[in-house]
Amino acid sequence: MTREDVIKTSDRHVATRVLARLVVGASFSAVSYAAGFRVELSRGGANQLGEVPRISWLGLLSEWRVGDSADWQRALASAPWQPPEGEPDDPMRAYALAWLCGTRVLDATISDESALHLRTDVGKDVWVSGHNDFFDKSWTVTVPADIPHHGGWSVTCADDGALWCRYPAGGI
Repeated sequence: MTREDVIKTSDRHVATRVLARLVVGASFSAVSYAAGFRVELSRGGANQLGEVPRISWLGLLSEWRVGDSADWQRALASAPWQPPEGEPDDPMRAYALAWLCGTRVLDATISDESALHLRTDVGKDVWVSGHNDFFDKSWTVTVPADIPHHGGWSVTCADDGALWCRYPAGGI
């Protein structure tokens, strides 16, 4: 795909539609950690020209949780170990994301404050803050560059809540 075929915008409504195209119907399939968590969301089948990519990555760089705030606080309180250093929530976050593997995203929304909300088929939702005091991004949804026909799909939330997205012309 050439650069002219990719549309870039900061429109919140368009970003929400691109986000939905990338993640709704996909399943949590892998988790990795390196100065933040990255979740692979995938659908079955091979990538075809003109289709939404089958694999996307959700980068979790700001504050986030699985479940509502009260559920999350209860989960943290029940953790058998606290990490010797680093973020005290990270071991529970790793557990929660591993627990979500195999579950499907039913809905994806972006709030007026740029918080990301993913509703899953098991009743445990993922909430990600749209603001970050440490990294220059709060969250991202990207497609790995080695995925055929990835066409430049992405949604990025900056540390201040600003949104921007890219998608192929005719993609949403």
